[in-house]
Amino acid sequence: MKTLLNIEQAAEFAQVKVVTVRSWHRKGQLPEACRMADGSGRHRVYFTMGAVESLCRATCPWCGSTFKRVNLRQVYCRDACRKDAHRMQRQSG
Repeated sequence: MKTLLNIEQAAEFAQVKVVTVRSWHRKGQLPEACRMADGSGRHRVYFTMGAVESLCRATCPWCGSTFKRVNLRQVYCRDACRKDAHRMQRQSG
């Protein structure tokens, strides 16, 4: 069975703020697993742990190592990989 996380749990798991998780969901970057109504007539959104983890983790295209992203725009694991990749791109072009 897949582990479901609500917004607060997903934020804690990803080590980001709750508004960040809401933003990911609103932009379609984090798909919801299900919606459940609570007793007050409101709905709670749940995400799978795997979806949250895959959004926060990436593989560096330069060295191949897996790393935790600081933000979703981060492509390389560290500055050295980013600089080496861009240096090679400039030299070949």
